[in-house]
Amino acid sequence: MENLATIAAVAGIIGTLIAILVVFKTKQIFSPKLSFNIGLSRTISSKKGSKLLKSKKQLNTIVYAGIPKDSNKILTYCAYLIENKGKQPITNIRLHIEYLSKFALPNDFFLNEFGQEIIDQGIKSNNWLENREVSLMGPISQISIRHDIIRPGEKVVLFDIMDFTEDLDAVMSNIQSIGDLGLKALYKRIYKTSELNNFCVLDIFLLSSEKNPFRKKVNILWFKSKSRTKINELLRICADGFWSGQYPSTGFYPIMPWVKFLRKELFEIVVPSFQQYKKISIVDPFHSEIGLGDIIYPGWNYYNAPDVLSSKELTKFFLGLTKFDQKRVKQVNGYGTLEE
Repeated sequence: MENLATIAAVAGIIGTLIAILVVFKTKQIFSPKLSFNIGLSRTISSKKGSKLLKSKKQLNTIVYAGIPKDSNKILTYCAYLIENKGKQPITNIRLHIEYLSKFALPNDFFLNEFGQEIIDQGIKSNNWLENREVSLMGPISQISIRHDIIRPGEKVVLFDIMDFTEDLDAVMSNIQSIGDLGLKALYKRIYKTSELNNFCVLDIFLLSSEKNPFRKKVNILWFKSKSRTKINELLRICADGFWSGQYPSTGFYPIMPWVKFLRKELFEIVVPSFQQYKKISIVDPFHSEIGLGDIIYPGWNYYNAPDVLSSKELTKFFLGLTKFDQKRVKQVNGYGTLEE
Protein backbone atom coordinates (compact mmCIF):
# COMPACT_ATOMS: atom_id res chain seq x y z
CA MET A 1 0.00 0.00 0.00
CA GLU A 2 2.88 2.34 0.81
CA ASN A 3 4.36 1.71 -2.66
CA LEU A 4 1.02 2.49 -4.28
CA ALA A 5 0.75 5.72 -2.31
CA THR A 6 4.27 6.70 -3.33
CA ILE A 7 3.58 5.92 -6.99
CA ALA A 8 0.33 7.89 -6.84
CA ALA A 9 2.12 10.87 -5.28
CA VAL A 10 4.88 10.80 -7.90
CA ALA A 11 2.29 10.45 -10.67
CA GLY A 12 0.41 13.42 -9.23
CA ILE A 13 3.56 15.55 -9.18
CA ILE A 14 4.44 14.54 -12.73
CA GLY A 15 0.89 15.29 -13.89
CA THR A 16 1.01 18.70 -12.24
CA LEU A 17 4.35 19.50 -13.89
CA ILE A 18 3.03 18.40 -17.29
CA ALA A 19 -0.09 20.56 -16.83
CA ILE A 20 2.06 23.57 -15.89
CA LEU A 21 4.31 22.95 -18.91
CA VAL A 22 1.30 22.68 -21.25
CA VAL A 23 -0.18 25.91 -19.89
CA PHE A 24 3.19 27.67 -20.22
CA LYS A 25 3.72 26.46 -23.78
CA THR A 26 0.15 27.33 -24.77
CA LYS A 27 0.52 30.81 -23.32
CA GLN A 28 3.88 31.19 -25.10
CA ILE A 29 2.44 30.08 -28.45
CA PHE A 30 -0.62 32.27 -28.30
CA SER A 31 0.91 35.31 -26.62
CA PRO A 32 1.03 38.37 -28.89
CA LYS A 33 4.34 38.88 -30.70
CA LEU A 34 5.05 42.26 -32.21
CA SER A 35 8.08 43.17 -34.32
CA PHE A 36 9.02 46.84 -34.73
CA ASN A 37 11.56 48.34 -37.14
CA ILE A 38 12.37 51.85 -38.28
CA GLY A 39 14.01 53.16 -41.45
CA LEU A 40 13.50 52.98 -45.20
CA SER A 41 15.85 49.98 -45.55
CA ARG A 42 13.51 47.82 -43.45
CA THR A 43 10.21 49.16 -44.74
CA ILE A 44 10.24 49.97 -48.45
CA SER A 45 13.73 49.14 -49.74
CA SER A 46 14.23 46.13 -52.02
CA LYS A 47 17.53 45.15 -50.33
CA LYS A 48 16.17 41.71 -49.44
CA GLY A 49 19.54 39.95 -49.65
CA SER A 50 21.39 42.35 -47.39
CA LYS A 51 23.46 40.54 -44.74
CA LEU A 52 23.29 43.56 -42.45
CA LEU A 53 19.53 43.79 -42.92
CA LYS A 54 19.14 40.17 -41.81
CA SER A 55 21.31 40.66 -38.74
CA LYS A 56 19.83 41.03 -35.27
CA LYS A 57 21.67 44.31 -34.66
CA GLN A 58 19.43 47.26 -33.92
CA LEU A 59 19.14 50.23 -36.27
CA ASN A 60 19.25 53.35 -34.16
CA THR A 61 20.77 56.02 -36.44
CA ILE A 62 19.61 57.41 -39.79
CA VAL A 63 22.03 59.54 -41.82
CA TYR A 64 20.98 61.84 -44.69
CA ALA A 65 23.69 63.00 -47.09
CA GLY A 66 22.94 66.09 -49.19
CA ILE A 67 20.46 68.96 -49.07
CA PRO A 68 18.40 70.52 -51.90
CA LYS A 69 19.08 73.97 -53.31
CA ASP A 70 16.60 76.84 -53.41
CA SER A 71 13.97 75.28 -51.14
CA ASN A 72 11.82 77.11 -48.64
CA LYS A 73 11.01 73.86 -46.86
CA ILE A 74 12.79 70.48 -46.55
CA LEU A 75 10.64 67.53 -45.49
CA THR A 76 11.29 63.82 -45.07
CA TYR A 77 9.34 60.67 -44.28
CA CYS A 78 9.98 58.57 -41.20
CA ALA A 79 8.84 55.00 -41.84
CA TYR A 80 7.94 52.49 -39.11
CA LEU A 81 7.31 48.80 -39.85
CA ILE A 82 5.09 46.91 -37.39
CA GLU A 83 4.60 43.16 -37.89
CA ASN A 84 2.33 40.78 -35.96
CA LYS A 85 4.29 37.52 -35.63
CA GLY A 86 1.87 35.96 -33.15
CA LYS A 87 -1.36 33.96 -33.42
CA GLN A 88 -3.68 36.64 -32.07
CA PRO A 89 -4.69 40.05 -33.50
CA ILE A 90 -3.20 43.14 -31.88
CA THR A 91 -5.55 46.07 -31.46
CA ASN A 92 -5.56 49.77 -30.59
CA ILE A 93 -2.02 50.40 -31.80
CA ARG A 94 -0.62 53.84 -31.09
CA LEU A 95 2.76 55.02 -32.33
CA HIS A 96 3.85 57.86 -30.08
CA ILE A 97 6.88 59.96 -31.12
CA GLU A 98 8.51 62.84 -29.27
CA TYR A 99 11.09 65.26 -30.69
CA LEU A 100 11.96 68.95 -30.78
CA SER A 101 9.08 71.15 -31.97
CA LYS A 102 11.37 72.69 -34.63
CA PHE A 103 10.97 69.45 -36.62
CA ALA A 104 7.21 69.00 -36.17
CA LEU A 105 4.53 69.70 -38.77
CA PRO A 106 1.04 70.57 -37.48
CA ASN A 107 -1.92 68.88 -39.15
CA ASP A 108 -2.99 72.26 -40.54
CA PHE A 109 0.01 72.16 -42.89
CA PHE A 110 -1.52 69.23 -44.80
CA LEU A 111 -4.89 70.91 -45.31
CA ASN A 112 -3.65 73.14 -48.14
CA GLU A 113 -3.30 71.93 -51.73
CA PHE A 114 0.43 71.21 -51.43
CA GLY A 115 -0.02 69.24 -48.21
CA GLN A 116 -2.81 67.19 -49.77
CA GLU A 117 -0.67 66.48 -52.83
CA ILE A 118 2.12 65.20 -50.56
CA ILE A 119 -0.34 62.82 -48.88
CA ASP A 120 -1.83 61.65 -52.18
CA GLN A 121 1.49 61.01 -53.93
CA GLY A 122 3.59 59.90 -50.97
CA ILE A 123 1.59 58.28 -48.18
CA LYS A 124 -1.44 57.41 -50.32
CA SER A 125 -3.78 57.12 -47.35
CA ASN A 126 -7.21 58.68 -47.10
CA ASN A 127 -7.35 58.57 -43.30
CA TRP A 128 -3.69 59.23 -42.41
CA LEU A 129 -4.39 62.77 -41.24
CA GLU A 130 -7.46 61.66 -39.25
CA ASN A 131 -5.29 59.21 -37.29
CA ARG A 132 -2.49 61.70 -36.62
CA GLU A 133 -2.48 63.91 -33.53
CA VAL A 134 0.06 66.62 -32.73
CA SER A 135 0.56 68.09 -29.25
CA LEU A 136 3.01 70.92 -28.59
CA MET A 137 4.61 71.13 -25.14
CA GLY A 138 7.00 74.06 -25.38
CA PRO A 139 10.22 72.90 -27.06
CA ILE A 140 8.96 69.30 -27.43
CA SER A 141 6.25 67.96 -29.76
CA GLN A 142 4.32 64.74 -29.33
CA ILE A 143 3.02 63.05 -32.48
CA SER A 144 0.63 60.11 -32.16
CA ILE A 145 -0.44 57.90 -35.07
CA ARG A 146 -3.29 55.43 -34.49
CA HIS A 147 -3.96 52.10 -36.18
CA ASP A 148 -6.97 49.91 -35.31
CA ILE A 149 -5.78 46.32 -35.76
CA ILE A 150 -2.88 44.21 -37.05
CA ARG A 151 -3.90 40.63 -37.80
CA PRO A 152 -1.63 37.58 -37.38
CA GLY A 153 1.07 37.59 -40.07
CA GLU A 154 0.17 41.12 -41.20
CA LYS A 155 2.73 43.89 -41.75
CA VAL A 156 1.82 47.56 -41.46
CA VAL A 157 4.01 50.53 -42.41
CA LEU A 158 3.17 53.77 -40.59
CA PHE A 159 4.60 57.08 -41.78
CA ASP A 160 5.22 60.45 -40.28
CA ILE A 161 6.61 63.54 -42.02
CA MET A 162 9.22 65.79 -40.36
CA ASP A 163 10.39 69.30 -41.17
CA PHE A 164 14.18 69.73 -41.50
CA THR A 165 14.03 73.23 -42.99
CA GLU A 166 15.78 75.06 -40.15
CA ASP A 167 19.45 74.20 -39.76
CA LEU A 168 21.20 73.13 -36.58
CA ASP A 169 22.10 76.73 -35.67
CA ALA A 170 18.39 77.56 -35.42
CA VAL A 171 17.72 74.38 -33.44
CA MET A 172 20.53 75.15 -31.00
CA SER A 173 19.16 78.65 -30.39
CA ASN A 174 16.23 77.04 -28.53
CA ILE A 175 18.12 74.17 -26.93
CA GLN A 176 18.36 75.91 -23.55
CA SER A 177 14.63 75.49 -23.04
CA ILE A 178 14.91 71.67 -23.02
CA GLY A 179 14.44 70.28 -19.53
CA ASP A 180 16.28 67.01 -20.24
CA LEU A 181 19.87 67.85 -19.24
CA GLY A 182 21.36 64.69 -20.77
CA LEU A 183 19.68 65.31 -24.13
CA LYS A 184 20.73 68.95 -24.02
CA ALA A 185 24.34 67.91 -23.43
CA LEU A 186 24.20 65.45 -26.36
CA TYR A 187 22.93 68.18 -28.72
CA LYS A 188 25.79 70.44 -27.63
CA ARG A 189 28.39 67.75 -28.29
CA ILE A 190 26.99 66.87 -31.71
CA TYR A 191 26.73 70.57 -32.60
CA LYS A 192 30.53 70.81 -32.63
CA THR A 193 30.64 68.72 -35.82
CA SER A 194 31.31 70.86 -38.89
CA GLU A 195 29.11 70.51 -41.97
CA LEU A 196 26.39 68.82 -39.98
CA ASN A 197 23.23 70.50 -41.24
CA ASN A 198 20.91 69.06 -38.63
CA PHE A 199 20.53 66.60 -35.77
CA CYS A 200 17.40 65.23 -34.12
CA VAL A 201 16.63 62.58 -31.50
CA LEU A 202 13.33 60.69 -31.77
CA ASP A 203 11.89 59.17 -28.58
CA ILE A 204 9.52 56.47 -29.85
CA PHE A 205 6.84 54.56 -27.92
CA LEU A 206 4.75 51.72 -29.38
CA LEU A 207 1.54 51.03 -27.43
CA SER A 208 -1.24 48.48 -27.89
CA SER A 209 -3.96 46.75 -25.88
CA GLU A 210 -2.26 43.34 -25.88
CA LYS A 211 1.46 44.17 -25.48
CA ASN A 212 3.54 46.01 -22.92
CA PRO A 213 4.78 49.43 -24.12
CA PHE A 214 7.93 49.40 -26.23
CA ARG A 215 10.39 52.32 -26.24
CA LYS A 216 13.28 53.18 -28.54
CA LYS A 217 15.41 56.25 -29.26
CA VAL A 218 16.65 56.99 -32.78
CA ASN A 219 19.19 59.57 -33.97
CA ILE A 220 18.83 61.43 -37.27
CA LEU A 221 21.97 63.10 -38.66
CA TRP A 222 21.69 65.28 -41.77
CA PHE A 223 24.94 66.24 -43.55
CA LYS A 224 25.35 68.81 -46.29
CA SER A 225 27.94 66.75 -48.17
CA LYS A 226 27.33 63.66 -50.33
CA SER A 227 31.03 62.78 -50.42
CA ARG A 228 31.74 59.29 -49.06
CA THR A 229 35.14 60.42 -47.73
CA LYS A 230 33.65 63.48 -46.02
CA ILE A 231 30.72 61.56 -44.53
CA ASN A 232 33.15 58.94 -43.24
CA GLU A 233 35.18 61.64 -41.50
CA LEU A 234 32.15 63.42 -40.05
CA LEU A 235 30.54 60.24 -38.73
CA ARG A 236 33.62 59.56 -36.66
CA ILE A 237 33.54 63.09 -35.27
CA CYS A 238 29.85 62.68 -34.42
CA ALA A 239 30.67 59.41 -32.68
CA ASP A 240 32.86 61.45 -30.32
CA GLY A 241 29.65 63.13 -29.21
CA PHE A 242 27.97 59.82 -28.45
CA TRP A 243 31.08 58.79 -26.49
CA SER A 244 30.55 61.78 -24.17
CA GLY A 245 32.81 64.17 -26.04
CA GLN A 246 35.80 61.94 -26.75
CA TYR A 247 36.74 58.31 -27.20
CA PRO A 248 38.44 56.68 -24.21
CA SER A 249 42.15 56.00 -24.68
CA THR A 250 43.20 52.54 -25.82
CA GLY A 251 43.68 50.25 -22.83
CA PHE A 252 41.93 48.11 -20.24
CA TYR A 253 38.96 49.38 -18.24
CA PRO A 254 37.10 48.07 -15.21
CA ILE A 255 33.50 47.18 -16.08
CA MET A 256 30.62 45.22 -14.58
CA PRO A 257 30.37 41.79 -16.23
CA TRP A 258 26.68 42.35 -17.06
CA VAL A 259 27.25 45.76 -18.68
CA LYS A 260 28.61 46.13 -22.21
CA PHE A 261 31.39 48.68 -22.62
CA LEU A 262 30.46 49.13 -26.27
CA ARG A 263 27.87 47.83 -28.72
CA LYS A 264 27.90 47.58 -32.49
CA GLU A 265 24.66 48.68 -34.14
CA LEU A 266 23.41 49.57 -37.60
CA PHE A 267 23.09 52.95 -39.21
CA GLU A 268 21.09 53.65 -42.34
CA ILE A 269 22.40 56.19 -44.84
CA VAL A 270 20.10 57.88 -47.34
CA VAL A 271 21.38 59.91 -50.29
CA PRO A 272 18.04 61.59 -50.97
CA SER A 273 16.26 62.23 -54.21
CA PHE A 274 13.73 65.04 -53.81
CA GLN A 275 10.22 65.65 -55.09
CA GLN A 276 9.41 69.31 -55.61
CA TYR A 277 6.13 71.04 -54.76
CA LYS A 278 6.73 74.69 -55.61
CA LYS A 279 9.41 75.64 -53.06
CA ILE A 280 8.81 72.56 -50.89
CA SER A 281 11.32 69.71 -51.22
CA ILE A 282 10.41 66.31 -49.78
CA VAL A 283 12.59 63.21 -49.80
CA ASP A 284 11.37 60.65 -52.34
CA PRO A 285 11.83 57.36 -50.45
CA PHE A 286 11.31 55.23 -53.56
CA HIS A 287 14.08 56.83 -55.63
CA SER A 288 16.67 57.66 -52.96
CA GLU A 289 19.90 55.69 -52.55
CA ILE A 290 19.78 53.65 -49.33
CA GLY A 291 22.63 51.77 -47.64
CA LEU A 292 23.52 50.19 -44.29
CA GLY A 293 26.68 50.25 -42.19
CA ASP A 294 28.00 49.51 -38.70
CA ILE A 295 28.65 52.01 -35.95
CA ILE A 296 30.01 51.42 -32.44
CA TYR A 297 28.31 53.17 -29.53
CA PRO A 298 29.13 53.15 -25.83
CA GLY A 299 27.28 50.46 -23.89
CA TRP A 300 25.84 52.95 -21.41
CA ASN A 301 22.95 55.36 -21.98
CA TYR A 302 24.72 58.22 -23.75
CA TYR A 303 21.49 60.27 -23.77
CA ASN A 304 21.96 60.77 -20.02
CA ALA A 305 25.75 61.22 -19.99
CA PRO A 306 27.39 64.49 -18.87
CA ASP A 307 29.06 66.89 -21.30
CA VAL A 308 32.44 65.17 -21.11
CA LEU A 309 33.22 61.76 -19.61
CA SER A 310 36.97 61.24 -19.50
CA SER A 311 38.80 57.93 -19.46
CA LYS A 312 39.54 58.31 -15.76
CA GLU A 313 35.93 59.09 -14.95
CA LEU A 314 34.80 55.93 -16.73
CA THR A 315 36.63 53.80 -14.19
CA LYS A 316 34.41 55.11 -11.40
CA PHE A 317 31.29 53.46 -12.81
CA PHE A 318 32.35 49.89 -13.60
CA LEU A 319 33.95 46.77 -12.09
CA GLY A 320 35.79 43.94 -13.87
CA LEU A 321 38.15 44.43 -16.82
CA THR A 322 37.66 45.00 -20.55
CA LYS A 323 39.93 46.04 -23.41
CA PHE A 324 39.18 49.10 -25.52
CA ASP A 325 40.88 49.71 -28.87
CA GLN A 326 40.27 53.32 -29.94
CA LYS A 327 41.79 52.81 -33.40
CA ARG A 328 39.51 49.84 -34.13
CA VAL A 329 36.39 51.73 -33.01
CA LYS A 330 37.26 54.71 -35.22
CA GLN A 331 37.78 52.39 -38.21
CA VAL A 332 34.34 50.86 -37.80
CA ASN A 333 32.51 54.13 -37.15
CA GLY A 334 32.10 55.37 -40.68
CA TYR A 335 30.67 55.28 -44.15
CA GLY A 336 33.58 53.06 -45.21
CA THR A 337 31.81 50.01 -43.79
CA LEU A 338 28.69 50.82 -45.78
CA GLU A 339 27.07 47.84 -47.49
CA GLU A 340 25.90 48.81 -50.94
